[in-house]
Amino acid sequence: MENNVKYTAVGLFVISLIGLTAYIILWLYGAKPSTQYETYLIETTTSVNGLDIGSPVKYKGVKVGKVKKISISKENPEIVQILVDIDKNLPIKEDIYASLEIQGLTGLSYISLEGGTAKSKPLEKQKNQEYPVIRFKLSPLQEISNSLPYILNNTNELIKELQKTLKALDINSFNKLAENSNNLINNTNDFITNLNSKLDEISKTTQNINDLIEKGKITTENINDAVKDIKESSKALRELTININDYINKNKGNTEESIIKFKETIYKLNKTLENLDTLLEKIKDNPSTIIMEENTKPAPTERGEKK
Repeated sequence: MENNVKYTAVGLFVISLIGLTAYIILWLYGAKPSTQYETYLIETTTSVNGLDIGSPVKYKGVKVGKVKKISISKENPEIVQILVDIDKNLPIKEDIYASLEIQGLTGLSYISLEGGTAKSKPLEKQKNQEYPVIRFKLSPLQEISNSLPYILNNTNELIKELQKTLKALDINSFNKLAENSNNLINNTNDFITNLNSKLDEISKTTQNINDLIEKGKITTENINDAVKDIKESSKALRELTININDYINKNKGNTEESIIKFKETIYKLNKTLENLDTLLEKIKDNPSTIIMEENTKPAPTERGEKK
């Protein structure tokens, strides 16, 4: 009988201890303020590579939420729909916008929120909308990466035009150019051969950049190599432009149209190479920021994206 009383007392003590522990845990959990979230929709036609469920949402660099869901629009497969949960205490205004940013060299992405002035009205969902829609805007790095294919294509088109013009030029035109330039081109055939070689080098460089980007193998090293090649090519073309300018200035009124066209094409190509060089300089320290995608029409909520 005495043993039963002891067992009962021990049992009651254990049960009480478990109950007290559970109560303390529940009390502590309840005492901790839980963040209340509001769900918003972001729509974009750009690639969201590197973004995943749970990826952070930051406002001016401060984490204020997370990605809840990523899906393709049922109405328009070109549109990516991103549901985000944002701290309810953060005032989301009509002039706020979202963009996709890269976290360092990891390749992982997050949603960045910017804008949102105090005078702007709170963002509210419209009729037939399940959630309020935050407009999407391309980040500066996305704008750079999106313009890169255009610049590369434009460069190669100009090279083709220049080589076509070169073939059509009368050999005597080059002989006149050689005779009248300050920096004499002593051998016309050598000049044409060297120019064609230089154009082939530029074309090869731009094509290599394109291939590396498409294969996702772009690195700081090969970007630096490309920048070096393009700078050298630009310098050579600038010198050639000076030669042709000398000739045109000395023979005003007598300059053949083919020479003028040739010079104008070289000028266009050189300006394009300068633009390409500028873009590569901006991204060479962050190669993972190059997000390649086809140019598509922007979603209705997008502003600032290139068509």
